[in-house]
Amino acid sequence: MKNKGFTLIELIAVIIILGLVIGIAVTSISGINETVRKKQHENLIKEIEEAASKYAFDTGKTLIFVNELVTEGYYDVNDESGEIIDSEKDEKLNCYIVEMTKKGNYYTAEFKNMKYETASGSCDTDKLNAENANIDIKLNGGTVSSNWYRLNSFTLNASSSSVNIDCNSNSCIWTSNSGFRQTGTNQITINNINVLNTKYTFQYTVINDNKVDRYTKSVEVKIDNENPIIYTNNIYVYEDGDVKKVDIEASDGAGSGIAGYYFAKDTGQSCGTYTNNKTFNINSPGDYLICVKDNVGRVKSTRITLTFVLPYTLTNLVTNGSFENTGWDNCIYYNVDKKFDNYSCKMTASSSVVEFVSNSSVSMYLNSTHTYYALVYSKSTISSEIQMYWPIDEPGIIFTPYASTTWTKSSAIFTRNSFSNGNYLYRVDFNNNYRSGMIYYDGLTVVDLTATFGAGKEPSKEWCDKNIDYFDGTTIVYK
Repeated sequence: MKNKGFTLIELIAVIIILGLVIGIAVTSISGINETVRKKQHENLIKEIEEAASKYAFDTGKTLIFVNELVTEGYYDVNDESGEIIDSEKDEKLNCYIVEMTKKGNYYTAEFKNMKYETASGSCDTDKLNAENANIDIKLNGGTVSSNWYRLNSFTLNASSSSVNIDCNSNSCIWTSNSGFRQTGTNQITINNINVLNTKYTFQYTVINDNKVDRYTKSVEVKIDNENPIIYTNNIYVYEDGDVKKVDIEASDGAGSGIAGYYFAKDTGQSCGTYTNNKTFNINSPGDYLICVKDNVGRVKSTRITLTFVLPYTLTNLVTNGSFENTGWDNCIYYNVDKKFDNYSCKMTASSSVVEFVSNSSVSMYLNSTHTYYALVYSKSTISSEIQMYWPIDEPGIIFTPYASTTWTKSSAIFTRNSFSNGNYLYRVDFNNNYRSGMIYYDGLTVVDLTATFGAGKEPSKEWCDKNIDYFDGTTIVYK
């Protein structure tokens, strides 16, 4: 008779049955392992509690770190590291605590799900003792708030509802993160405070039979006994569009912070309603009352006279007006004798020429209807004329006759209406008039007054001479 193998359907059925059997077996084994781990956990906790009961009977302690049972020889660990590992949770139990309850002459133990461990992995004895000793620190008899106080002095008193604090028989130490230290008392007084933001720590240490119990409690005390500061030199009127405004610049230093501002025309009144907005509109110049209050209610007030002096941003249209080794032809960049930065422009003329000219390589935009202010510093070995101008529009801005062997500022206000708007190069001239000599230029500046201050509002030459000096790029003036 010929042997007959399994059919495909029979093979599939066998595979399914085997899969079910294996699944049941795995589930069963997993359940058994879980039961074993749970039983191991229960046995471990029972062993720890039995060891803690013996330790409490010998020492009288009612809160015990599991690690103490190991270090004091009440519980053996088959591990050189001294770690007690709970196999159910795969967790180290050394810094968990056991709470003891005395019944007659014996103690019953309860393993607590409370872990006190520092960041380094050691057991945090101070935190445990402080929490369970119920140490409380009062400030002037009340709860210490996280808010700022307004006090000239204050008293801190440490007490406990579960530990008798006896500073005559045991160690009492007050310290702070600012260097304060006082011993022998559970109460301290701090006087003559300006601003204070300090953490104070009270530590109570009891030593019995070579056992050390240390109880620690810290509080942060914040005192602000100084008025805010108003920076009157930084307060001025400025324009925001068509509206004139003023910003109140103030600070509370290291104190509680600014709570509000008051700003009004000074009529002899007291400070009024405060706002947390430090920017105010101003309609007219005159005397104003400014008040600033901090978060503990201390007030600083001042009276100030405000004029409509506004900030204006000036732009020097001349690129490289200090002749920094580039950008000008016929110019020897001279670093020995200069007025600004690193170089000046040295021009040497001979008796065969009437003038010596240097042109910039960078043009500037000019408006034929605008008024400009120009200045330059120079010194010369001979009497001559110095000029500044756009080559398309001579004569130039003549600053001379000129002869000075020291750096001298020359300036002029001018309007050019004989050329079209556009970009043009700029030029400086040394008019030696067929005489040999040298001149040095530095600090060349051209400002468009009309663009800066507005048409019809351009300042006078006297004002410009007083308030504008050489600058590179932009600067701010007040007018």
